[in-house]
Amino acid sequence: MTMELERIAAAVNFDEHEHQSCDWAVLLAKGSEAQVKIVNVLEAAIGMDEDEYAGRKRLMTDEVARVSDRGVVVSGEILIDRGRGTAGTLIEWADGWKSDVIVLGNHPRKGLAKLFDNSAVAQRLVEGAHCPILLVMH
Repeated sequence: MTMELERIAAAVNFDEHEHQSCDWAVLLAKGSEAQVKIVNVLEAAIGMDEDEYAGRKRLMTDEVARVSDRGVVVSGEILIDRGRGTAGTLIEWADGWKSDVIVLGNHPRKGLAKLFDNSAVAQRLVEGAHCPILLVMH
């Protein structure tokens, strides 16, 4: 069975290991000539800090430029979580974009730190996504 990838989502949170997730998305895209969409989820809080949003946009612009230099079709999008949680927001967006795969960094931690990292998001994505999930361990 041959699978043709057309749309690869790279979910990022802009930590120090984030390039690895995007680099895996690039490898998949080059093998299939798929387009890559880098996505970041920003929690919609009452009185959202515009400086934080502007900072995320700068980080997204920089990462899109870095990935674009690797010779793939890439764009970026900041998703606003309006109460569905990071995983729910990503699943809903990926369904609408018809993503063939979601690449996500996973930072396993223990104890309370688990609540604040991608491990919980990764688990929810694996349980609820309608496309394959590639977890990149850091």
